[in-house]
Amino acid sequence: MTEVKQQRPLRPFIIFGVFFAAIVVAIPVSVALRRSSDTKASVVTVNGRKAPDFTLEALDGSKVSLAALRGAPVVINFWASWCVPCREEFPVLVDAARRHQDDGTHFLGIVFNDLPGDAREFAKEEGAQWPMLLDPDGEVARAFGVRGPPYTFFLDGDGRVVSQVAGTLTKRIIDAQLKRAAGGGD
Repeated sequence: MTEVKQQRPLRPFIIFGVFFAAIVVAIPVSVALRRSSDTKASVVTVNGRKAPDFTLEALDGSKVSLAALRGAPVVINFWASWCVPCREEFPVLVDAARRHQDDGTHFLGIVFNDLPGDAREFAKEEGAQWPMLLDPDGEVARAFGVRGPPYTFFLDGDGRVVSQVAGTLTKRIIDAQLKRAAGGGD
């Protein structure tokens, strides 16, 4: 009588193989995502071109003119309430505005392609204390070359752009660029 060997089911091996493959793929993806989150912004040094002047209405109904802010550094941040990176950077902006409230630095938010009510609600929730300006036809965004948020410009006291940042701001980036805008170099 011949002995018949019973075959082991392959199912546990298939499950293990799928699990192993998922881990092998997940690790490099996780590392890549972590690296990209460390470098969410591109800082470009600009050699002092004059910032386009504008006068815009703020969410509170007041008017703000960039020319009226000459004499001190200005941070202009294009943002939207629907923009996830903008939401990530907003607490950093709130902190920076608070830390620089007594040194004359001006912060301006320009609402990019957003509903005023949504922008107002978000800015209030985040505790933003600087003017949030409406750019309903996108004219100011186009003049600055902004295609999407977040995008931030750092101006010196003469209204010249010293740097621009495409992407999410960090405390380190804001501090370094404000130092440049105040004339403190890199």
